[in-house]
Amino acid sequence: MALQAQTRALQVPRAVEFGQMTLFDGKQGNLFKRSAALWLSLLLYCLPSFTQTRVDLRSQAKTIDFSQSIFTKPVKTGTALPAVCEVGELFFRTNSTPGKNLYSCTATNIWTLIGDSLSIPPGANGQFLSTDGQSLTWRSFAGGVSGALQSTSGAADFTVDIDTAVLPRKAMAETIGGLWNFDRGIILNPRSAPSDPVNGQIWYDASLQRFRCHENGVTVDCTGGGSGALMSSSLSTVDPGMRTEWVDEFCGSGEAPSREDIGALPWAIAFTGNGLRVGNKKGDLRHPCIVVVETGTESGGGSVMSLGEAAGSASLSGWDQTDFELNLVFQLDPVTSNHTFRFGLADDPLRTQPANRLTVRANGGENAQFTFEACTEGVCAPEVESGVPVDGNWHRVKLFRRSGDAPGTVRFCMDACLESKELTERVPSGEMAVFTSIFNNSGESASARLALDWFSASRKGALRW
Repeated sequence: MALQAQTRALQVPRAVEFGQMTLFDGKQGNLFKRSAALWLSLLLYCLPSFTQTRVDLRSQAKTIDFSQSIFTKPVKTGTALPAVCEVGELFFRTNSTPGKNLYSCTATNIWTLIGDSLSIPPGANGQFLSTDGQSLTWRSFAGGVSGALQSTSGAADFTVDIDTAVLPRKAMAETIGGLWNFDRGIILNPRSAPSDPVNGQIWYDASLQRFRCHENGVTVDCTGGGSGALMSSSLSTVDPGMRTEWVDEFCGSGEAPSREDIGALPWAIAFTGNGLRVGNKKGDLRHPCIVVVETGTESGGGSVMSLGEAAGSASLSGWDQTDFELNLVFQLDPVTSNHTFRFGLADDPLRTQPANRLTVRANGGENAQFTFEACTEGVCAPEVESGVPVDGNWHRVKLFRRSGDAPGTVRFCMDACLESKELTERVPSGEMAVFTSIFNNSGESASARLALDWFSASRKGALRW
Protein backbone atom coordinates (compact mmCIF):
# COMPACT_ATOMS: atom_id res chain seq x y z
CA MET A 1 0.00 0.00 0.00
CA ALA A 2 2.69 2.44 0.93
CA LEU A 3 4.62 1.72 -2.25
CA GLN A 4 1.59 2.24 -4.41
CA ALA A 5 0.91 5.53 -2.67
CA GLN A 6 4.47 6.74 -3.44
CA THR A 7 4.18 5.58 -7.04
CA ARG A 8 0.98 7.48 -7.53
CA ALA A 9 2.60 10.57 -6.03
CA LEU A 10 5.47 10.41 -8.55
CA GLN A 11 3.31 9.92 -11.60
CA VAL A 12 4.21 12.34 -14.37
CA PRO A 13 1.41 14.74 -15.40
CA ARG A 14 -0.14 14.36 -18.76
CA ALA A 15 1.69 17.33 -20.12
CA VAL A 16 5.29 18.14 -19.10
CA GLU A 17 7.02 21.37 -20.43
CA PHE A 18 10.75 21.58 -21.12
CA GLY A 19 11.37 25.10 -22.24
CA GLN A 20 8.85 25.54 -25.05
CA MET A 21 8.66 21.82 -25.80
CA THR A 22 5.70 19.74 -24.44
CA LEU A 23 5.68 16.00 -24.28
CA PHE A 24 2.23 14.28 -24.27
CA ASP A 25 1.38 10.89 -22.79
CA GLY A 26 -1.89 9.55 -24.29
CA LYS A 27 -1.47 6.53 -26.32
CA GLN A 28 2.22 7.16 -26.67
CA GLY A 29 3.04 6.37 -23.05
CA ASN A 30 6.03 4.24 -23.81
CA LEU A 31 7.45 6.85 -26.16
CA PHE A 32 7.07 9.49 -23.49
CA LYS A 33 8.92 7.43 -21.02
CA ARG A 34 11.87 6.97 -23.31
CA SER A 35 11.94 10.58 -24.47
CA ALA A 36 11.60 11.97 -20.98
CA ALA A 37 14.56 9.96 -19.81
CA LEU A 38 16.64 11.33 -22.69
CA TRP A 39 15.69 14.97 -22.11
CA LEU A 40 16.23 14.68 -18.39
CA SER A 41 19.73 13.36 -18.91
CA LEU A 42 20.50 16.23 -21.33
CA LEU A 43 19.09 18.73 -18.87
CA LEU A 44 21.15 17.41 -16.03
CA TYR A 45 24.29 17.51 -18.22
CA CYS A 46 23.81 21.11 -19.27
CA LEU A 47 22.83 22.55 -15.90
CA PRO A 48 26.46 23.55 -14.95
CA SER A 49 26.80 25.71 -18.05
CA PHE A 50 23.80 27.77 -17.09
CA THR A 51 25.55 28.92 -13.94
CA GLN A 52 29.08 29.89 -15.67
CA THR A 53 29.13 33.50 -17.22
CA ARG A 54 32.94 33.92 -18.30
CA VAL A 55 35.21 31.86 -20.55
CA ASP A 56 38.94 31.35 -19.83
CA LEU A 57 40.48 31.95 -23.30
CA ARG A 58 43.91 30.83 -22.09
CA SER A 59 42.69 27.27 -21.25
CA GLN A 60 39.42 26.89 -23.15
CA ALA A 61 40.30 28.49 -26.53
CA LYS A 62 42.56 26.88 -29.07
CA THR A 63 42.77 29.19 -32.10
CA ILE A 64 41.55 32.80 -31.69
CA ASP A 65 40.92 34.97 -34.75
CA PHE A 66 39.59 38.49 -34.13
CA SER A 67 39.92 39.56 -37.77
CA GLN A 68 36.14 39.41 -38.26
CA SER A 69 35.31 41.06 -34.97
CA ILE A 70 33.22 44.19 -35.19
CA PHE A 71 34.96 45.80 -32.24
CA THR A 72 38.14 44.92 -30.28
CA LYS A 73 40.23 46.46 -27.47
CA PRO A 74 43.23 44.19 -27.00
CA VAL A 75 45.03 46.17 -24.22
CA LYS A 76 44.14 48.16 -21.15
CA THR A 77 43.84 51.94 -21.57
CA GLY A 78 44.12 54.97 -19.31
CA THR A 79 45.81 58.32 -18.77
CA ALA A 80 48.30 57.10 -16.18
CA LEU A 81 50.50 54.05 -16.13
CA PRO A 82 49.46 51.55 -13.45
CA ALA A 83 51.77 51.48 -10.47
CA VAL A 84 51.88 47.70 -10.49
CA CYS A 85 52.54 45.47 -13.49
CA GLU A 86 53.92 42.09 -14.35
CA VAL A 87 56.35 41.30 -17.15
CA GLY A 88 54.55 41.03 -20.49
CA GLU A 89 51.60 43.33 -19.75
CA LEU A 90 50.65 46.05 -22.23
CA PHE A 91 49.07 49.42 -21.57
CA PHE A 92 47.80 52.12 -23.95
CA ARG A 93 48.24 55.62 -22.51
CA THR A 94 45.58 57.78 -24.11
CA ASN A 95 47.03 61.21 -23.24
CA SER A 96 50.57 60.63 -24.67
CA THR A 97 51.91 62.02 -27.97
CA PRO A 98 50.37 60.08 -30.86
CA GLY A 99 52.73 57.31 -31.85
CA LYS A 100 54.20 57.13 -28.34
CA ASN A 101 51.22 55.60 -26.51
CA LEU A 102 51.92 51.87 -26.16
CA TYR A 103 53.91 50.66 -23.15
CA SER A 104 55.08 47.21 -22.11
CA CYS A 105 55.99 45.95 -18.69
CA THR A 106 59.63 44.93 -19.16
CA ALA A 107 60.27 44.23 -15.47
CA THR A 108 58.12 44.07 -12.38
CA ASN A 109 56.37 47.45 -12.03
CA ILE A 110 58.56 48.92 -14.85
CA TRP A 111 56.84 50.34 -17.93
CA THR A 112 58.82 50.98 -21.14
CA LEU A 113 57.60 52.89 -24.19
CA ILE A 114 57.51 50.56 -27.16
CA GLY A 115 59.44 51.85 -30.22
CA ASP A 116 61.46 54.45 -28.29
CA SER A 117 64.92 52.88 -28.69
CA LEU A 118 66.11 56.22 -30.28
CA SER A 119 65.42 58.29 -27.23
CA ILE A 120 67.15 61.71 -27.21
CA PRO A 121 70.34 61.44 -25.12
CA PRO A 122 71.59 64.25 -22.87
CA GLY A 123 73.63 66.89 -24.74
CA ALA A 124 72.15 66.03 -28.14
CA ASN A 125 70.95 69.58 -28.80
CA GLY A 126 71.70 70.50 -32.42
CA GLN A 127 72.53 66.93 -33.44
CA PHE A 128 70.85 65.11 -36.30
CA LEU A 129 69.69 61.52 -36.77
CA SER A 130 71.78 59.53 -39.25
CA THR A 131 72.15 55.96 -40.39
CA ASP A 132 75.04 53.82 -41.58
CA GLY A 133 72.68 51.45 -43.36
CA GLN A 134 72.30 49.18 -40.36
CA SER A 135 71.42 51.33 -37.38
CA LEU A 136 70.33 54.83 -36.42
CA THR A 137 72.32 57.17 -34.23
CA TRP A 138 72.49 60.82 -33.21
CA ARG A 139 75.50 62.71 -34.60
CA SER A 140 76.91 66.20 -34.31
CA PHE A 141 77.23 68.38 -37.41
CA ALA A 142 80.86 68.93 -38.46
CA GLY A 143 82.26 71.47 -40.89
CA GLY A 144 84.39 68.98 -42.80
CA VAL A 145 88.11 69.17 -43.57
CA SER A 146 87.97 72.75 -44.88
CA GLY A 147 85.77 73.91 -42.00
CA ALA A 148 83.88 76.16 -44.41
CA LEU A 149 80.37 75.10 -43.31
CA GLN A 150 78.63 75.74 -40.02
CA SER A 151 75.23 74.65 -38.67
CA THR A 152 72.62 76.44 -36.61
CA SER A 153 69.68 74.71 -34.95
CA GLY A 154 66.72 76.71 -33.68
CA ALA A 155 63.27 76.03 -32.36
CA ALA A 156 61.86 75.49 -35.82
CA ASP A 157 64.73 75.15 -38.32
CA PHE A 158 68.10 73.52 -38.89
CA THR A 159 70.26 75.63 -41.23
CA VAL A 160 73.66 75.20 -42.91
CA ASP A 161 75.65 78.30 -43.85
CA ILE A 162 79.15 79.41 -44.90
CA ASP A 163 81.61 80.10 -42.11
CA THR A 164 82.92 83.51 -43.17
CA ALA A 165 85.99 83.10 -40.99
CA VAL A 166 87.04 80.36 -43.44
CA LEU A 167 85.39 81.27 -46.75
CA PRO A 168 84.30 84.86 -47.53
CA ARG A 169 81.01 85.53 -49.26
CA LYS A 170 80.73 87.27 -52.60
CA ALA A 171 79.84 90.97 -52.45
CA MET A 172 80.39 91.06 -48.69
CA ALA A 173 83.11 92.77 -46.66
CA GLU A 174 84.90 89.82 -45.09
CA THR A 175 88.27 89.44 -43.39
CA ILE A 176 90.42 86.69 -44.90
CA GLY A 177 93.14 85.10 -42.80
CA GLY A 178 96.19 83.30 -44.14
CA LEU A 179 97.79 83.40 -47.57
CA TRP A 180 95.50 82.81 -50.56
CA ASN A 181 96.95 81.83 -53.93
CA PHE A 182 95.02 82.61 -57.12
CA ASP A 183 96.61 80.78 -60.02
CA ARG A 184 94.51 82.57 -62.65
CA GLY A 185 94.96 86.09 -61.26
CA ILE A 186 92.62 88.59 -59.60
CA ILE A 187 90.21 91.00 -61.27
CA LEU A 188 89.51 94.29 -59.51
CA ASN A 189 86.34 95.83 -60.89
CA PRO A 190 86.74 99.54 -61.78
CA ARG A 191 85.41 101.80 -59.05
CA SER A 192 85.69 105.31 -57.71
CA ALA A 193 88.42 106.11 -55.23
CA PRO A 194 87.45 105.22 -51.64
CA SER A 195 86.72 108.23 -49.46
CA ASP A 196 88.79 106.92 -46.58
CA PRO A 197 91.38 104.37 -47.87
CA VAL A 198 93.55 102.44 -45.43
CA ASN A 199 97.16 101.34 -45.76
CA GLY A 200 97.47 98.28 -47.95
CA GLN A 201 94.23 98.90 -49.88
CA ILE A 202 94.39 98.43 -53.68
CA TRP A 203 91.72 99.26 -56.26
CA TYR A 204 91.34 99.99 -59.96
CA ASP A 205 90.36 103.64 -60.35
CA ALA A 206 87.56 103.98 -62.91
CA SER A 207 88.26 107.63 -63.69
CA LEU A 208 92.06 107.37 -63.89
CA GLN A 209 91.98 103.92 -65.51
CA ARG A 210 94.87 102.55 -63.46
CA PHE A 211 95.63 100.65 -60.29
CA ARG A 212 95.89 102.74 -57.15
CA CYS A 213 97.50 101.77 -53.80
CA HIS A 214 97.30 103.39 -50.39
CA GLU A 215 100.60 103.11 -48.55
CA ASN A 216 102.07 104.96 -45.59
CA GLY A 217 99.04 107.25 -45.52
CA VAL A 218 99.36 108.29 -49.18
CA THR A 219 97.50 107.09 -52.30
CA VAL A 220 99.82 106.44 -55.25
CA ASP A 221 99.80 104.62 -58.58
CA CYS A 222 100.57 100.94 -58.16
CA THR A 223 102.05 100.85 -61.67
CA GLY A 224 103.04 103.40 -64.22
CA GLY A 225 105.17 103.92 -67.27
CA GLY A 226 105.82 106.07 -70.30
CA SER A 227 108.38 108.71 -71.12
CA GLY A 228 109.16 111.01 -68.24
CA ALA A 229 107.35 108.85 -65.65
CA LEU A 230 108.89 108.93 -62.21
CA MET A 231 108.08 105.29 -61.67
CA SER A 232 107.59 102.37 -64.01
CA SER A 233 106.89 99.34 -61.88
CA SER A 234 105.81 95.76 -61.97
CA LEU A 235 105.54 93.07 -59.35
CA SER A 236 108.96 91.64 -58.65
CA THR A 237 109.50 87.92 -58.25
CA VAL A 238 113.02 88.38 -56.93
CA ASP A 239 111.97 88.22 -53.29
CA PRO A 240 108.50 87.87 -51.71
CA GLY A 241 107.29 91.28 -50.70
CA MET A 242 109.77 93.15 -52.90
CA ARG A 243 108.26 95.61 -55.34
CA THR A 244 110.01 96.88 -58.45
CA GLU A 245 109.81 100.66 -58.15
CA TRP A 246 111.79 101.43 -61.30
CA VAL A 247 112.68 99.48 -64.40
CA ASP A 248 114.25 100.76 -67.60
CA GLU A 249 115.45 99.06 -70.78
CA PHE A 250 116.85 102.35 -72.09
CA CYS A 251 114.74 102.45 -75.25
CA GLY A 252 114.91 106.02 -76.51
CA SER A 253 114.45 107.85 -79.78
CA GLY A 254 117.66 109.73 -80.60
CA GLU A 255 121.40 110.19 -80.22
CA ALA A 256 121.45 113.56 -78.51
CA PRO A 257 122.29 113.73 -74.78
CA SER A 258 118.70 114.49 -73.78
CA ARG A 259 116.99 112.94 -70.77
CA GLU A 260 113.91 112.20 -72.88
CA ASP A 261 116.01 110.16 -75.31
CA ILE A 262 117.67 107.90 -72.75
CA GLY A 263 114.75 105.72 -71.65
CA ALA A 264 111.50 105.62 -69.74
CA LEU A 265 112.95 106.90 -66.45
CA PRO A 266 114.12 110.46 -65.73
CA TRP A 267 117.89 110.15 -65.84
CA ALA A 268 119.88 113.29 -65.13
CA ILE A 269 123.16 113.78 -67.04
CA ALA A 270 126.35 115.55 -65.97
CA PHE A 271 129.56 116.01 -67.99
CA THR A 272 133.13 116.40 -66.99
CA GLY A 273 135.65 117.45 -69.67
CA ASN A 274 135.08 117.61 -73.43
CA GLY A 275 134.07 115.22 -76.21
CA LEU A 276 131.31 113.47 -74.20
CA ARG A 277 128.47 111.72 -76.01
CA VAL A 278 125.39 110.17 -74.44
CA GLY A 279 122.75 108.54 -76.61
CA ASN A 280 121.12 105.34 -77.80
CA LYS A 281 122.86 102.63 -79.72
CA LYS A 282 120.46 100.73 -81.96
CA GLY A 283 122.78 98.68 -84.13
CA ASP A 284 123.30 95.76 -81.75
CA LEU A 285 120.75 93.05 -82.66
CA ARG A 286 121.14 91.35 -79.30
CA HIS A 287 120.55 94.59 -77.41
CA PRO A 288 118.48 96.93 -79.56
CA CYS A 289 117.91 99.46 -76.77
CA ILE A 290 121.21 100.50 -75.24
CA VAL A 291 122.38 103.79 -73.81
CA VAL A 292 126.03 104.43 -74.61
CA VAL A 293 127.99 106.83 -72.40
CA GLU A 294 131.45 107.96 -73.64
CA THR A 295 134.22 109.66 -71.74
CA GLY A 296 135.78 111.49 -74.66
CA THR A 297 139.55 111.93 -74.78
CA GLU A 298 140.02 114.63 -72.17
CA SER A 299 142.17 113.60 -69.19
CA GLY A 300 139.94 113.41 -66.10
CA GLY A 301 136.83 113.77 -68.25
CA GLY A 302 133.77 111.62 -68.04
CA SER A 303 130.03 111.53 -67.55
CA VAL A 304 127.51 110.66 -64.85
CA MET A 305 123.93 109.48 -65.15
CA SER A 306 121.78 109.73 -62.01
CA LEU A 307 118.17 108.80 -61.50
CA GLY A 308 116.04 111.73 -60.49
CA GLU A 309 113.72 114.50 -61.41
CA ALA A 310 114.70 117.52 -63.43
CA ALA A 311 115.56 119.54 -60.32
CA GLY A 312 117.72 116.86 -58.72
CA SER A 313 118.09 113.21 -57.83
CA ALA A 314 115.48 110.84 -56.51
CA SER A 315 116.82 109.49 -53.23
CA LEU A 316 115.96 106.54 -51.07
CA SER A 317 115.52 107.61 -47.45
CA GLY A 318 116.69 105.22 -44.77
CA TRP A 319 117.99 102.75 -47.33
CA ASP A 320 120.41 101.25 -44.77
CA GLN A 321 117.39 99.98 -42.81
CA THR A 322 115.25 99.01 -45.80
CA ASP A 323 115.05 95.86 -47.90
CA PHE A 324 116.09 96.94 -51.40
CA GLU A 325 117.75 95.71 -54.59
CA LEU A 326 119.53 97.49 -57.46
CA ASN A 327 120.31 95.72 -60.75
CA LEU A 328 122.28 96.93 -63.75
CA VAL A 329 123.25 95.11 -66.94
CA PHE A 330 126.31 96.81 -68.50
CA GLN A 331 129.32 96.43 -70.74
CA LEU A 332 132.71 98.20 -70.78
CA ASP A 333 133.96 98.69 -74.30
CA PRO A 334 136.82 98.76 -74.97
CA VAL A 335 138.62 97.62 -71.83
CA THR A 336 141.52 99.93 -71.16
CA SER A 337 144.05 100.18 -68.40
CA ASN A 338 143.10 103.53 -67.00
CA HIS A 339 139.34 104.12 -66.92
CA THR A 340 137.00 103.83 -63.91
CA PHE A 341 133.42 102.67 -63.89
CA ARG A 342 131.05 103.01 -60.88
CA PHE A 343 127.47 101.99 -60.19
CA GLY A 344 125.54 102.22 -56.92
CA LEU A 345 124.20 104.71 -54.37
CA ALA A 346 125.70 108.10 -53.59
CA ASP A 347 124.84 111.28 -51.69
CA ASP A 348 125.97 113.44 -54.63
CA PRO A 349 125.02 111.40 -57.71
CA LEU A 350 126.11 114.02 -60.22
CA ARG A 351 129.75 113.54 -59.28
CA THR A 352 132.02 110.75 -60.53
CA GLN A 353 133.50 110.25 -57.05
CA PRO A 354 130.97 111.27 -54.38
CA ALA A 355 132.36 111.52 -50.85
CA ASN A 356 129.71 109.14 -49.50
CA ARG A 357 128.95 106.21 -51.71
CA LEU A 358 128.29 102.50 -51.95
CA THR A 359 129.38 101.26 -55.36
CA VAL A 360 130.64 98.58 -57.66
CA ARG A 361 133.88 99.76 -59.23
CA ALA A 362 136.10 98.66 -62.11
CA ASN A 363 139.52 100.27 -62.53
CA GLY A 364 141.56 98.66 -65.26
CA GLY A 365 144.78 100.18 -63.97
CA GLU A 366 144.42 98.77 -60.44
CA ASN A 367 142.06 95.79 -60.40
CA ALA A 368 141.86 92.58 -62.36
CA GLN A 369 138.36 91.99 -60.87
CA PHE A 370 135.36 94.18 -60.17
CA THR A 371 135.45 95.46 -56.59
CA PHE A 372 132.88 96.77 -54.13
CA GLU A 373 133.53 99.76 -51.93
CA ALA A 374 131.75 101.65 -49.15
CA CYS A 375 132.89 105.22 -48.48
CA THR A 376 131.97 107.84 -45.87
CA GLU A 377 133.48 111.34 -45.94
CA GLY A 378 135.81 110.20 -48.72
CA VAL A 379 137.31 107.35 -46.68
CA CYS A 380 136.62 104.00 -48.34
CA ALA A 381 136.79 100.58 -46.76
CA PRO A 382 136.73 97.80 -47.57
CA GLU A 383 137.42 97.07 -51.19
CA VAL A 384 136.11 93.55 -51.75
CA GLU A 385 136.76 91.67 -54.96
CA SER A 386 133.72 90.27 -56.75
CA GLY A 387 135.40 87.23 -58.27
CA VAL A 388 134.34 88.42 -61.75
CA PRO A 389 137.17 89.68 -64.02
CA VAL A 390 137.07 93.11 -65.65
CA ASP A 391 136.55 92.38 -69.33
CA GLY A 392 134.49 93.38 -72.32
CA ASN A 393 131.61 90.96 -71.71
CA TRP A 394 128.14 91.87 -70.61
CA HIS A 395 127.74 91.70 -66.82
CA ARG A 396 124.98 92.02 -64.28
CA VAL A 397 125.65 93.56 -60.88
CA LYS A 398 123.30 93.56 -57.90
CA LEU A 399 123.42 95.54 -54.64
CA PHE A 400 120.85 94.58 -52.00
CA ARG A 401 119.73 94.31 -48.36
CA ARG A 402 117.39 91.67 -46.97
CA SER A 403 115.35 91.36 -43.81
CA GLY A 404 117.55 90.04 -41.05
CA ASP A 405 120.71 91.75 -42.30
CA ALA A 406 122.42 93.90 -39.70
CA PRO A 407 121.57 97.63 -39.94
CA GLY A 408 124.03 99.56 -42.07
CA THR A 409 125.23 96.55 -44.07
CA VAL A 410 124.75 95.75 -47.72
CA ARG A 411 125.28 92.70 -49.93
CA PHE A 412 126.45 92.45 -53.53
CA CYS A 413 126.93 89.86 -56.23
CA MET A 414 127.60 89.72 -59.98
CA ASP A 415 126.32 87.78 -62.97
CA ALA A 416 124.70 84.50 -61.80
CA CYS A 417 124.75 85.67 -58.14
CA LEU A 418 125.12 82.16 -56.79
CA GLU A 419 126.56 83.66 -53.61
CA SER A 420 126.76 87.16 -52.18
CA LYS A 421 129.39 89.16 -50.28
CA GLU A 422 128.65 91.63 -47.50
CA LEU A 423 129.99 95.12 -46.79
CA THR A 424 130.03 96.09 -43.13
CA GLU A 425 132.51 99.00 -42.85
CA ARG A 426 132.20 102.65 -43.87
CA VAL A 427 128.69 102.10 -45.20
CA PRO A 428 127.06 105.55 -45.45
CA SER A 429 123.58 106.26 -44.11
CA GLY A 430 120.91 108.83 -44.89
CA GLU A 431 119.47 109.64 -48.28
CA MET A 432 121.23 108.05 -51.24
CA ALA A 433 120.51 108.19 -54.98
CA VAL A 434 121.18 105.77 -57.85
CA PHE A 435 124.02 106.73 -60.18
CA THR A 436 126.49 105.28 -62.68
CA SER A 437 129.57 106.90 -64.18
CA ILE A 438 132.60 106.34 -66.41
CA PHE A 439 135.61 108.66 -66.63
CA ASN A 440 139.28 108.91 -67.56
CA ASN A 441 141.76 108.69 -64.73
CA SER A 442 144.38 111.42 -64.51
CA GLY A 443 146.68 111.40 -67.53
CA GLU A 444 144.40 109.21 -69.65
CA SER A 445 143.60 110.58 -73.14
CA ALA A 446 141.81 107.60 -74.70
CA SER A 447 138.03 107.41 -74.70
CA ALA A 448 135.99 104.57 -73.21
CA ARG A 449 132.38 103.63 -73.55
CA LEU A 450 129.82 102.35 -71.01
CA ALA A 451 126.84 100.52 -72.53
CA LEU A 452 123.73 100.20 -70.35
CA ASP A 453 121.09 97.65 -71.33
CA TRP A 454 118.73 97.25 -68.37
CA PHE A 455 118.17 98.71 -64.92
CA SER A 456 115.75 97.96 -62.06
CA ALA A 457 115.28 99.12 -58.50
CA SER A 458 113.15 97.14 -56.06
CA ARG A 459 112.41 97.67 -52.41
CA LYS A 460 110.09 96.56 -49.65
CA GLY A 461 108.06 98.83 -47.45
CA ALA A 462 106.29 102.14 -47.91
CA LEU A 463 109.25 104.48 -48.36
CA ARG A 464 109.43 106.06 -51.81
CA TRP A 465 112.46 106.66 -53.98
